[in-house]
Amino acid sequence: MKKLLSFVLLAGLVATLYAPATMHACSCVAREYSSQEKMDASTAVFLGTVTSVTQTELNNTATFDVSAYWKGSIMKTETVTTARDSAACGYNFTVGTKYLVYANASEGKYTTGLCGFTNVSTDAAIAAMGPALIPTTLPGGPVVTPVKFAYDLSYGMRSEDVKMLQQYLNANGFPVAITGAGSAGYETTYYGPATQKAVYAFQESHKAELGIAKGTGYFGPITRAFVNK
Repeated sequence: MKKLLSFVLLAGLVATLYAPATMHACSCVAREYSSQEKMDASTAVFLGTVTSVTQTELNNTATFDVSAYWKGSIMKTETVTTARDSAACGYNFTVGTKYLVYANASEGKYTTGLCGFTNVSTDAAIAAMGPALIPTTLPGGPVVTPVKFAYDLSYGMRSEDVKMLQQYLNANGFPVAITGAGSAGYETTYYGPATQKAVYAFQESHKAELGIAKGTGYFGPITRAFVNK
């Protein structure tokens, strides 16, 4: 009996010593963060659709077509690197899916992971972000589109000039909309609340040059002359 007991104990010890190593999953601190906390903790924040994912032995790199951004020096096309393995907190990006990306800079590259705030975008998440900027395809700031407006534009109007105004605002960092009608590539001929808000933001940003105390959202003689020059 003593020999049998000794054998069982010895077998248990051997099994413990030579048991295969256990893979531990990615573990993150779980708590709610405000939009501002997420923004402050990130080097870059943008909205983009994954166009491709390339793999190496350790990492995946997702390429994004960026439609809007809130922080960082962001171009129309951006790449973000993440660990390939989810156990190492790598984020699993899907081609064709739109994400709200929170990234940090590491060795000259943007990186993210499961313990960051990156997630599939939703209308509610985008709305909570506040005013966005439209990325440019060229370094050095927004692309200035040369245009000439023949007459004033105001709330409720419908015309091709309204569409041209929306294109101008979208191209110069004052988006009429981030997605859908009024967004870059989907401009409309209707001067509605979104266009009025974008004109107001443009005027507020250029108050000194326009010589006004406050934006109005009305694309009148002063703003038109400033844009046309």
